[in-house]
Amino acid sequence: MKTKLLINKLFAYSERESKFFYTEFDNDVNIIYGKNTSGKSTVFQMVLYTLGINDNNDHLTEIIEEGAFLRLDFQVIKNQEIENITFVRDDETIYIKRINSPIMRFNGIRANHSVEHIKLKILIHELFDFSLKLENKDGYKSAPIEAMFLPYYIPQSVGWVYLRKSFSSFEFYKNLKEDYLDYYLGIESLVNRDKKKELERILKSKEDEIRFYINLENDSEDLQIAKLVD
Repeated sequence: MKTKLLINKLFAYSERESKFFYTEFDNDVNIIYGKNTSGKSTVFQMVLYTLGINDNNDHLTEIIEEGAFLRLDFQVIKNQEIENITFVRDDETIYIKRINSPIMRFNGIRANHSVEHIKLKILIHELFDFSLKLENKDGYKSAPIEAMFLPYYIPQSVGWVYLRKSFSSFEFYKNLKEDYLDYYLGIESLVNRDKKKELERILKSKEDEIRFYINLENDSEDLQIAKLVD
């Protein structure tokens, strides 16, 4: 991928509880340290949550129940051009502000398969030039939003050994490891996998048809006699 994401600021605020959290990130390496249960993982989970990922909502229950909204300011760099973008998430609603564009609003995005969340997914794919496709029972489809962060977020509960368990939506994809690694390493296949899958489906259909006629011939005495006469 030739697109770079630079996170600048993260802000969370609960008016009801009069609580807030604010931090800024450097353009280089950022190290978050502290003792166990001090909230290190929560920072990453808040970033993902603000971008519309619902997989870690259980870990943010306290923040969500306190009615906090979260704001993430970041930069997207494409072809050396920088765009400043802001995401604000308030429970089931996300607001997106881009320069010289009206504010976009997505309602009801806590359900991953809701109409609004699908629209948000399409926007994020376009925003980050994210074109990874993964295979499930319906063929090769655009990868879920979570796949963008898979190389950079590995939950403590699963570790690198169970990489595909980092987010719940990856259990239903075939060849995830190969497709995911090829994409991030820039390896392109000359095979049109959608076309290949369709040809394999047609081939199987023809093989089933041939098998049917062979069995029909073997089970029919009249056909057997006719064959002997020939």
